[in-house]
Amino acid sequence: MNTDNKNFKNILLFVRKTKTTITKSLQEISIQLKQHGYNVFIDKETTKFIPKTEIAIIEEKSINDINLIVAIGGDGTILKAAQISSDNNIPLLGINCGKIGFLTDINTQEIKSLTNILNGQYEQEQRLMLNCSIVKGQEKTFIGNALNEVSLMRGDIVKILEFDIFINNKFVCSQRSDGLIISTPTGSTAYSLSAGGPIIQPSLKTISLIPICAHNLNTRPIVIEPHNTISIKFNEDIISSPCISCDGQDKHLIQTGQTIEISQAKNSLTLVHPLNYHYFETLKNKLHWEKKPDAKSSTN
Repeated sequence: MNTDNKNFKNILLFVRKTKTTITKSLQEISIQLKQHGYNVFIDKETTKFIPKTEIAIIEEKSINDINLIVAIGGDGTILKAAQISSDNNIPLLGINCGKIGFLTDINTQEIKSLTNILNGQYEQEQRLMLNCSIVKGQEKTFIGNALNEVSLMRGDIVKILEFDIFINNKFVCSQRSDGLIISTPTGSTAYSLSAGGPIIQPSLKTISLIPICAHNLNTRPIVIEPHNTISIKFNEDIISSPCISCDGQDKHLIQTGQTIEISQAKNSLTLVHPLNYHYFETLKNKLHWEKKPDAKSSTN
């Protein structure tokens, strides 16, 4: 447990969706924080979704003055906030106004528990992130960082993808599939889970490679250590129009002669949790593992 709440003197409220519950929560949180003597800000992008507010707008050059980012929304909002948080080494806390919310710990009905966190009753956790670049010859272009996953998918042409996977410049396998998910443990409950990947406890710090609808029955998910560099290479005459995306954001089409390179990002994400946070409790609640089989419908 932390006891020094001075670290959270300047707080950024982060929103990326227009929704009544989100607007209401933002106003309630802002009032609550100001009453307790905290300085409250929003960024310019948030004003697009919450246009009518008297909360001060922080300039991009002053973002380093922020001590805590409170993201209000769902996991998609957390994924966007993670970029600012990790780039500037600012802890991130999620308020859930979405549907599932694996990354958001506090529901809108529990906003009062935010006070406990600001009073030092919280835990911090480091989450691994991925770095994605496109390489062609000696030129390397940074695409983005990902908290959940980097996804290789079919682009404009609905055709199977054919590619080779290398780890640390050593050939691993060739694949024919609809794509590939390179996932962090955080992302193991996201796109990876839908594609049949394993659920991985975040503290393990691994990278998973999960094929999407592979056309070879011997193609299976691979879990590797995070210090490895993954390269995805295509034939010189690729006609399948593959594309790459970080956390489901902007898509980048892969051109002939380009190689996708993925590795552990330099910066990790610091998540702030209430003291009652427990990873497996979250899994149980979100995946409805607490439901027991109906004895009346079971057969002997």
